[in-house]
Amino acid sequence: LFKVTEDKARPFRVLVGNTQVVAVGTDFDVRRLGDEVLVTVVQGSVAVTKLAVAASDESGAAQNPVSLQLAAGEQARVADGPLSIRSRAVAVQAVDVRPAVACAVQKIMFEHETLQNVAAEFNRYGSTQLVIEDAQIATLRISGVFHAYDLESFVLYLETLRGLQVQRDVDRIRISLARNNAKDAV
Repeated sequence: LFKVTEDKARPFRVLVGNTQVVAVGTDFDVRRLGDEVLVTVVQGSVAVTKLAVAASDESGAAQNPVSLQLAAGEQARVADGPLSIRSRAVAVQAVDVRPAVACAVQKIMFEHETLQNVAAEFNRYGSTQLVIEDAQIATLRISGVFHAYDLESFVLYLETLRGLQVQRDVDRIRISLARNNAKDAV
């Protein structure tokens, strides 16, 4: 989470993969999520540019960077890879910025987020990793606010959810579908 003081003579730049974010007097968050870069503007505005990663696309035509302005309350998801995939290059949406700034106070905040994404967020903070063992529950949508370094509270929350089973190992916590006794006996 960056808080930038206004200085038009010296714009603040963040380069992540083939994405450049330029800000002058703003608060914004930049996060790399696998093959994508997520830019969330809390206050002010930023310029987001998807830079060309190859000299040309499949047709041999030269590529031009894709640029856009983001205002407060907007988020851009910038896909990695060549610009020839224009439909996936940059997706912008209005968002609640509270989850982006929650990390500054060591909170993890999610609303109707998949269990897989929430587990990945917790895994960024601690050495004990959450492992989702069933694809069926990875898409389970959950909501909550937790301290980023209090994995135990989150695990206790998961144990209250019907149909989930939580198993603790030394360096990981495995989450799977609860198996009833009748199925296990077969």
